[in-house]
Amino acid sequence: MRKYIVPFSLGLIFLILGVYLLRILSPLNAEVLGPLISAQKITTDAEFLALLDELVSKGIIWDYLDLRNVAIIAGIFFVAVSSLFAAAHLTLARVFFLKFYEQPHLIAAIRRGVEFGVFLLSAVVIRLYGLEIYYWGLVGVLLICLEYLIWKTVEKPLSDEEREQKTLFQLSVVRFRGTLRDLRASASRTIRRKSSADLP
Repeated sequence: MRKYIVPFSLGLIFLILGVYLLRILSPLNAEVLGPLISAQKITTDAEFLALLDELVSKGIIWDYLDLRNVAIIAGIFFVAVSSLFAAAHLTLARVFFLKFYEQPHLIAAIRRGVEFGVFLLSAVVIRLYGLEIYYWGLVGVLLICLEYLIWKTVEKPLSDEEREQKTLFQLSVVRFRGTLRDLRASASRTIRRKSSADLP
């Protein structure tokens, strides 16, 4: 149960922290953006949003961002999204894809949560650079290929025959350990009886 609660709680805490920081830390650099607002005589929210859209479309919004605040906010939301995705992954895997005696793979869920966070972060960066949307798809394809490569080389699921052989091997190990334990106990009793017989 802990493996479900920990990532969900962590994601929720970082999500709340990220929303709070968005209220007190501006991602925009007021010292640089202020003169531009004054020069274009922007007075309404609609005009300000139109200006931001123009800066994004030209790919020069980065010149008007406070990179320190952006890095802090992005890092916190990255942890929040990755953790919440991992929690959702664990829950869905347990409910829909695994048998009742199987446990979801925590490391795989965390890794895929990180990959999902990287995808969303890349999407934001690509958008702020004013690049075309197909770059998002390129990042997604690269991440899917990476995940497939890891799954294929490290975590490829066992077939029914391999799983049965693994179960038989584990049972053999358990029985072997039990046999060794019985032999030790028998030898110990024999030694104690012999020692008692040798006593005057």
